[in-house]
Formats: sequence, structure tokens, C-alpha cells
Amino acid sequence: MKQKTVPPKKNSAQTKRIPGPKPGSRIIWVSIAILVISVLAVYSSATRNGFTNWDDPEYVTENHLIRSLDHKSIDLFFTTKSAVGNYHPLTLLSLAIDYKSAYNPKAHQLDAAVFHRTNVIFHIFNTILVFLFIYILLKKKWFPALFVALIFAVHPMHVESVAWISERKDVLYVFFFLLALIAYLKYLYSAKYYWLALAFIAFLASSLSKAVAVTLPIVLIMIDYYSGKDIGIRRWIEKVPFLTISVYVGLMAIQSQSAQGAISTIEVMPLYYRIVAGSYGFFFYIVKFFAPLDLSAYYPYPVFFLHRALDLPFYYHLLPWVVLILIISTALLLRKNKDIVFGLAFYIITMVLVLQFFTVGSAIVAERYSYLPYIGLALAVYAGFGYLVQKFGSTRFVFAGIAVAFILLLMVKTTAQVKIWKNNETLWTNVIKLHPDAEIAYKNRGNYYAREANELAKAMKDYEILMQMGTKDAGAWSNIGNIYGLNNDFVNAGKAYAKSIRYDPLNPKVYHNRGNIYAQQKIFDSAFRDYDKALQLDPGNIDILKSRTYALFSSGDYPKAIEDYTILISKTDDNLSFYMNRGISYVYIAQYQNAVNDFLAVVKTDTRNKDAWMNLSQCTNKLGNKKQALEFALKAKENGMPVDNNYLESLK
Repeated sequence: MKQKTVPPKKNSAQTKRIPGPKPGSRIIWVSIAILVISVLAVYSSATRNGFTNWDDPEYVTENHLIRSLDHKSIDLFFTTKSAVGNYHPLTLLSLAIDYKSAYNPKAHQLDAAVFHRTNVIFHIFNTILVFLFIYILLKKKWFPALFVALIFAVHPMHVESVAWISERKDVLYVFFFLLALIAYLKYLYSAKYYWLALAFIAFLASSLSKAVAVTLPIVLIMIDYYSGKDIGIRRWIEKVPFLTISVYVGLMAIQSQSAQGAISTIEVMPLYYRIVAGSYGFFFYIVKFFAPLDLSAYYPYPVFFLHRALDLPFYYHLLPWVVLILIISTALLLRKNKDIVFGLAFYIITMVLVLQFFTVGSAIVAERYSYLPYIGLALAVYAGFGYLVQKFGSTRFVFAGIAVAFILLLMVKTTAQVKIWKNNETLWTNVIKLHPDAEIAYKNRGNYYAREANELAKAMKDYEILMQMGTKDAGAWSNIGNIYGLNNDFVNAGKAYAKSIRYDPLNPKVYHNRGNIYAQQKIFDSAFRDYDKALQLDPGNIDILKSRTYALFSSGDYPKAIEDYTILISKTDDNLSFYMNRGISYVYIAQYQNAVNDFLAVVKTDTRNKDAWMNLSQCTNKLGNKKQALEFALKAKENGMPVDNNYLESLK
């Protein structure tokens, strides 16, 4: 009887081999080298850029949360809503690490280059991770992986995410997001649960860097589909921990943004307008992928969105239907071209939360929102070109030539775009050039001229344009009042502060500044009303308390001035001027012993203070102690005080 030959069993390691680059594969290392060099080439000038006045103060320069790295501060990162009402503790932690090395305590300055350098480094890591993700996903096809990664590396739409310090959250969340995707792919091919655990940890870190990472579980399901895995009950159970984190982080993000007024209600932006705005954004990012021209840090809503008495242009009504057709077409392509479908699905899934269906913020689109979604769009474009090459019989060299030319053009544009983020003047001047009706651009450039460049004439020109626009921005009117005040135009300063208070009645700085204007005009009753209101809104603010105390002193209300000086002394360390002025206030109400105590506190620290010595002499003389008064007078003379000889003789 003839025996059947039993085929040898395949090695399990071979059947479940994890796709990935071989450690010695030259093409992989060459590709990575090309990617790193490309990023450094286009972002070489980024480290010479400075801070901007757009979110950088809230996130970095004026953010007290990141100024130390002790246990208490790190605990606050994870237990409070941080900068601009968002919850992203890992982003704050990374900024705090940079702050420690960027701060120069002697010069009291921050080196912006440290923060920019970290952003660029993360962008390099992200570019490499994009390459590895696509390489593994496409089962070791290096050229499409290189194409997609190069697009990611040098696309000018990504400059905002990399060159803007406040967008650290973008480069950070995408770093962990990509790690999670790669770990999940490893899990699919190895069936080892530690890879799934690693994917979950990376996803958690991504969510703690930026809430928009919550789309990852849906992307994982798409990876299941692309990899040919059966999407059964087991696959859904695996996603439960991911979906739980998504729901929790998503709800926190909605709560935080709503509290800040960043998410509009239906009454503010009707549902249909939201659908149209979201559809507009959907196509905006696709158009800018191929033609990244006229890039701007800010894209205001078209006027007909803000004033709904105006009819929407006809083509805006078509946009939602075109989006719907595209989505249906993608679904119909499911069995025909997985690369195109996966790429478009990745783009749609990772983009949907930042489209203005939810009306977050005051801009209709933002370039930073393309940072992650363009990975999918680039893959779909590559697959689409590949399909055309195959269908029309073109050579691969034609496609490669087009790809290289496109990437070189992107590099030229990105290099120029990085320089636009050099400082506030270059940034906002570019916005004004492209969107001359954008109030925020005039406001922020005016702030730069007024506060940093000390060019008040240029600042006032920008503010005058805002006034002509009829701005209702409370901050703008406050800044206008500040400039009028600096020019001693108290009448117009008062009017500007009044408008600022009308639009935002809860800003203590405006009441403080208007109080100073009244005090300079010796309209003390009005000054005290504003100082009291400012302290009511910001209790314990030392600067406001100083201003009120000085006004009380100047108005002759010495008992109340003494009360305020006592509070200031208790809240500050070794501030001799407070002791000095409180002592003088005691003199005016004839409480000479209290005055002596304060002047002694001054000379104890500042032994050469001739005014304090002379005040001591006069107070002790009033108390009848001429011997001590003479000693103090001689001390004053010794330190340069011209003491009248007749006074000295009277003390002898």
C-alpha cells in the first residue's frame, strides 16, 4: 500500500512573521536618511524663530504651571484644565522640561530655540514612524512608504504644527498615535498581547497629549479590514478599552472647550451652516494638499457665515452632496482597491473631528488640522497614481519623476513658510495680506508693536483700523486705551476702557488700568471704585494693591493707605519702599512711634538710606528724645543728607 507523504509543518515563526524592516536592509536606512535630511533642510531656520503672541503666552511664556518640575507641579498637570482650557498633561510636561533648559535666570529670558528644536526633533521622529507604519502596513513596500513619509515631512501645510511652539500638542500626540498604530500592526501579525498592551499605552499617551487622538480606535478597525482580519466579536472586545478612553477624553474635551466658549451652540451656528462649513473644510484640505498656496495662520469665516441675512453662494450648497458622494464612492471601492479606500478612510476618520461640524474656535479651517490626516490622503494619492500608471501603461519612472518634482516644490514652499513664523510681525502681516478683514491679525500685530517693539505709532495704525471695523474685541479696546494713556490722552483712554468693559466686564486688568488713568487725573473716587472692582475680580493681586495704595497715599487718606501697606508688607519679602511709605503715612497722622519702627526696619537693611535716617531723627525729636534724634541726624549727614546746622544745634 502506497503511503501518503505528509508535508513538513511550516515553522510557526514563518507563518506569523511580523512584517517590518530587516535590521541590515540598506534601502530602509537610506530611506530614513533621506527623510531626516529632508526635514532638516526645510526646517533649518525654525530654531531662529521666536515666540508668537498667539497662544504662546498662555502655553509657555506666561504659564506658571510649567515653571517647575517638582512633584506638585506635575500633579497639577494631570489634575487641572491647563492652557487655553484644554486638558493635555503630557504636552505641559514636555513644555516644562524645555522651560527648565530654556530659562536664563540671570537675564530673566526664555530661549525660544529650545522649544523649536524639540518640535523639529519630534517631527523627525514622526516622519520616520510614518515611513515604518506604511512600510509595515503595505507588507514591506518601501517606495510608497518613502513617498507618504516625504509628503508628511515636507508639506507646507504642516509648518504650523512644527514651527508654532504652542502646537507641541500636535507633534506629541501624533508621535504616540503612530507608535500605537505600529504596535497594533505588530500585534495583528504576531498575536502577542504585549503588542496590544503597548498600543493601548501609546494611545493613552496620545490622548493625554491632545484630545483629537480619540479617533484611533476607528483607525484600528480600518487596519483590521485592510489586513484581511475577520472583524468579529473578538476584535470589538479588544477595542473596548480603547473606546472607553476615547469616550472619556472626548467628553472632557467637549466640556473644556464649551467652558471656554470655543464650541458654538446651534443658536449661534445653525446645523445646516455647520454641515456646509464642515464640507468646505473637507475640500479645503484636499485642495491645499495639491496646491498649498496662500497659506495663512488664520482663516476667518466667510462673511455670509457670520451674517446669515446674506445668502450662501450656490456652490456652497453643493459641497455637502459632493462629500456624501465621495464617501459612498469610497464604500463602493472597498473590494477593488484597498490602498485607496484605506487612505481615504484614514483621512476622513482623523479629519472629521476638526471639521467645523462642531464649530470649534473662530476660524473655519486651520492648517495644523492636516498634520495627521495627510498620511491617509498621501497614501490614497499614491495608490491612485499607481492605478493610473497601470491602466494607461505609463512607466514607473514617469510616476517617480512626477513625485520627485512635486516633493521638491513642496520643500521650496515649506522653507519659505517656516520664515513667515519668524516673529509676530511677519506672521500677522502675512495674514493681513491674505485676509485684510481679519480683526485678530491687526490686534495681534498691534500688540506686538505696542508691547514688544515699542513702536506705538505703528501699533496705533493697526488699532485705528480695528476701530474703523467697529471691533467688539474687549482686548483690542483695552490695548487702545493703554496707548491713549501712554500719550496722556486720558479722555480717549477712558472711552476705550469703557468699551472694553462693555464687551468684557470681568477683566481686572482693564479696571486696574482705568483706575490708574483716574488717579493720574486726581479723580480719586472713580479710581478707588475701579481698583476695588479689579481686586474683587482678582483678589490679592499685588500690582493692583500697589496702585490703590499709592492713590490712597496721594489723596491724603493715610489711615487706609497704612492698611494697604500693611497687607503689602505681609505679602512681599523685604520691600523697603512699603515700610518707608507706611512710616511717612504714620508721620502725617502723628503716630511717631509707629513711624520710628518702620524707618528702623528700613535702615536695618539699607544702612545708607539718608532719608530714613533723617525721618528717624525728626520722629524721635517729636517724641522728645533729642539725644537719639541727634544721633540719627548725624547718620543722615554722614550718608549725604544736607542737614541744617541750626537743626543740629537745637538737638544739642
